[in-house]
Amino acid sequence: MELSSDDVSRLAAQIAQHLRGHANKRAFTREQAAEYCGISFYKVANAIRRNQIPAKRHGKDIVVLREDLDTWMDGWEPA
Repeated sequence: MELSSDDVSRLAAQIAQHLRGHANKRAFTREQAAEYCGISFYKVANAIRRNQIPAKRHGKDIVVLREDLDTWMDGWEPA
């Protein structure tokens, strides 16, 4: 499948908009944290359950700080 330059431009704009959506966030729900890290919800939930990622309950939500996610990801082993 070949993409036209318009398709590439449109895709680049969508990616940039998506990244801007996380640029100013300090805290994420588990779902948002998974999207931010590029992994599944279940991997984030398991890491929280194992106390690998600090998290706090905020009402019904479980919230993870961006700096804690970044620290956790910095410790990942290279593939």
